[in-house]
Amino acid sequence: MQNELSLNTAEYRVRKKVQGKYRWQRIGVRAGLIAFLFIPFLLSMIKIGDIKFTFMLWTIPLFVFVDGFILRHLFRYVDIEYEYTVVSGELRVDIIYGNARRKEWLVKKFTDMTAIAPYKDQYKAAAEDPSIKNVYDATSSTDAPDCYYCLFNDENDEKCVLFFEATKKILKQAKLFNAITVLSEVTC
Repeated sequence: MQNELSLNTAEYRVRKKVQGKYRWQRIGVRAGLIAFLFIPFLLSMIKIGDIKFTFMLWTIPLFVFVDGFILRHLFRYVDIEYEYTVVSGELRVDIIYGNARRKEWLVKKFTDMTAIAPYKDQYKAAAEDPSIKNVYDATSSTDAPDCYYCLFNDENDEKCVLFFEATKKILKQAKLFNAITVLSEVTC
């Protein structure tokens, strides 16, 4: 028999798929770092008067070291995961950068949400309302099969929407704490 705590909790983690703008960010980081490595070669080819900058070749190891350091710290921001945690009716969404750094992104109670529904068919229009000021997208991709959305007002009383990938356990918790939750069949 499960203990009472495990009945009121749910966790799920999704990795952001490499597509669209996110794909171009990753390509840009890699291209920029490769271009950075060519600086010593380009400087060594410059000749001003009688001075040739071949002495710049010794900086190649330095540039490789700096490039590796930058890659390690910069690339984590283009390797993103989202983790949803539900504990006693409170949905917490964390962003995990490069499997190393976690940042709390959003915490909201299900009771404070005005709508929880699948992002498809007749429910889609409410999530695309032009009066929504803040959009939180915590899905792996725009065409995720189990995409749901939550409508709520933030602390400034602005209308917000959160897109997330639902699981049966998360939906069960949402329905328990918010009766207006619209249930549909999910794969997980």
